[in-house]
Amino acid sequence: MSAKVTVTFINKTDKPMFAFLLHEKQIVALTLTQIFPGSAYRLNESVENLENLSVGFGQSWSNAELEMQLDIKRGITDFNVALDNEGAMEIISNGETKLKRKHYFYREAFC
Repeated sequence: MSAKVTVTFINKTDKPMFAFLLHEKQIVALTLTQIFPGSAYRLNESVENLENLSVGFGQSWSNAELEMQLDIKRGITDFNVALDNEGAMEIISNGETKLKRKHYFYREAFC
């Protein structure tokens, strides 16, 4: 089943980061965030399979160092994803919040 997935990334850190939409650990789409502080960056991508989709942030355009699985439910394909200075990544979709805390250091990530 093909569907359009929209992800809005907000990088609240003080460093530029790449933001990723991944399917089975393969990059489907990416954007560079924090070009202008406080801005949101949106990715729209048509995907064939809604299973095993995840979002992530990383320093390199080729590697998401911090990832979270998207919880796709019928009709919900629009997500807001934020990363803050504390290393917490948050996904919000239609009132549901999923928060993952990970100490994030630029080159190393520790759970």
